[in-house]
Amino acid sequence: MERSRRVAVLLVLLFLVSLSQSVYSQSTGMTGRSVTGCTCHSNSPSLSGSISGLPFGAGGYTPGATYSLSWDGGPHVSGEGGFNFDVSAGSWTNLGAYVQLSNGELTHSSDLARAWTADWVAPAAGTGDVDFTLAVLYANGNGANSGDEWGTGAWTLGEASGSGNNPPVASNVTFVPTSPTKGTGLGVSYDYYDADGDSEQGTQIRWVVDGLNVGALNDQMTVANSWLTRGQVWYCTVTVKDGSVQGTPVEIGPVTIGNTFPVARNLEITPEAPEDSDELRLDYDYYDNDGDPQQQSLIRWYLDGARIAELDDSDRVSALMIRGGDEWEASVTPHDGDDYGTTVWTGIVVIGSSNNPPTATAYISPVGNARTDDVLQVHVGWSDPDGDSIQATEIIWYRDGTRYSAFNDMTYVLDQSTAKGETWMAKARVNDGLMWSEWVETAEVDILNTPPEVTSIAMLPEGSLNTAMDLSLVWEQSDLDGDAEMNSQIHWWVNGDWIREYDGWTSIPASETIRDQSWSVQVIPGDGDDLGSSMKTLSRLIENGAPTVPIIALGNGAIGYLGALDGLPEAPTTPADSLNPLVVLAHASDLDEEPILFSVAWERNGFVVPDLDDEVLVPAERLEPGQVWTVTVTVNDHWGLSESAEAEIEIINLKPTPAWTTEPEGAIPGTFTTFDGSSSSDSDGRVVSWLWLIDGI
Repeated sequence: MERSRRVAVLLVLLFLVSLSQSVYSQSTGMTGRSVTGCTCHSNSPSLSGSISGLPFGAGGYTPGATYSLSWDGGPHVSGEGGFNFDVSAGSWTNLGAYVQLSNGELTHSSDLARAWTADWVAPAAGTGDVDFTLAVLYANGNGANSGDEWGTGAWTLGEASGSGNNPPVASNVTFVPTSPTKGTGLGVSYDYYDADGDSEQGTQIRWVVDGLNVGALNDQMTVANSWLTRGQVWYCTVTVKDGSVQGTPVEIGPVTIGNTFPVARNLEITPEAPEDSDELRLDYDYYDNDGDPQQQSLIRWYLDGARIAELDDSDRVSALMIRGGDEWEASVTPHDGDDYGTTVWTGIVVIGSSNNPPTATAYISPVGNARTDDVLQVHVGWSDPDGDSIQATEIIWYRDGTRYSAFNDMTYVLDQSTAKGETWMAKARVNDGLMWSEWVETAEVDILNTPPEVTSIAMLPEGSLNTAMDLSLVWEQSDLDGDAEMNSQIHWWVNGDWIREYDGWTSIPASETIRDQSWSVQVIPGDGDDLGSSMKTLSRLIENGAPTVPIIALGNGAIGYLGALDGLPEAPTTPADSLNPLVVLAHASDLDEEPILFSVAWERNGFVVPDLDDEVLVPAERLEPGQVWTVTVTVNDHWGLSESAEAEIEIINLKPTPAWTTEPEGAIPGTFTTFDGSSSSDSDGRVVSWLWLIDGI
């Protein structure tokens, strides 16, 4: 096994028989005998020295780690005891009771104990094995060496190899505060760090005052005030631990407990309500946390705010120096012989004042609940039993329980400063020139939702209305609370009557309107919480509507037609020719269901044919192929409104019918034959030429 992982435990009991090797123990310690032991009490050892706290089971010591050790001689007789403990490397700290360090070795400082403790700090890495040697003596105290027992022990502890646990480190160790007094108390502050990320467990804190360990404060972060006295000198040692390994102890100090400033309190000028014949006396309590007596405290008197130097350090003012209406005040700066404390003041005493304070009342309008468009105004009333007039008024506003300083002493809060859901209240008090009244509170006022307002409304379309038009509503609304439009109500009115079946409609189809009706629309704006004030459009008359645009059909037929759709004959044929009359079929209607009049105008090749006005048929004899005929149909109602439409058609040319004869009738080869096409015909004109194809040529 490697040396670094070897733990050798060797217990050596030395049997010393030679008197020349004996060493006499002492009640205040001995050194140099941790190996040989003490033979002056007995020639042979009878005890087995033992040590606990060394990391034998952990593979050896961790360099730099701190180990808490305890040792004794095992079972023993009653009486006195001593020891000599030496180690080949490392250092000692936190020595226990009756343990002292002498010549680099540990030994007893008194023979009153038979078990001892100390902390051993392991040496640096690379030291290797460390030897521990211990000699223990238990004496029975009879003054002779008979009945005494002693023994020795020796141990070797190897250095751990590749230990996964590094000792933690304490840094920034300081006293808190850095200049403590009995009044501030004393504490220690430090930063804990562990390279392995181990949490802090088992840290030791040791306090020393004026050279003495204070065991009652072991592991305490703070020192109670009862332990502190001015002039004490304190040290503190912090040894952090991660549960298994201690770090290097860090000692801070010295720090001296300083003087606590004295305090003056419960200042009072008597009598409480002095007249101009009374002597003023100043009473106060002096207190010093360190118990120091008062010495040369400063007393200052002030009349109407000005210091009266001749009264410095006097605790009274003669009646000869005061007058009715004077305002006197005193201050005390306590002194304990070393330091001055904080200056404290009495209240102002008014001489000869029999004044009674006024009383105040207050309320906010509007009373109860307000809306966001309301200005809040506080009304402050008052009365004074002495008949004094009010010289000053103080007002404090609160919004949702929090003071709103921007409105201090203002009697109103503008609506721009309030919002829906807030709760407002005010406090007020009045002053009669000498005294203030008690504060009075108003009742709370809840800011409720402000309904929206309609800012504009219109019924479209603009201009004249008739039964051919759809009606529609547009409106705009504003809301002080910034709420969006929601749940607004829409009402339509016809001839002054509310037509409920149209409620909520934003448009009315033309089919619902009748000529001579008067229409208007009303909007009651909503924001989801409340409805605001309504706004209504002016009534608008549904006027006469023009007839519909006539629908025209143009072509050959026997009869023409002007009238309603339900009487329309069969449609004319197209394309139109010159063999049959040209007729126009037109139908239209009136939205107001009134009679309508038709008029017809014809054009031929762009020229008006006035003799055909209002005719629905053009005779065939007036038609020729290639002509372009245009008809315009106008529909009029009795109110002078009209609509018109036109249609155009071209008279087509019909094909001629070919016919021919030959002479002689039978063609004879070698003879002259005549072919004659003059028998061909054309129904809408005459044949002017013909062409022959013989054998395709």
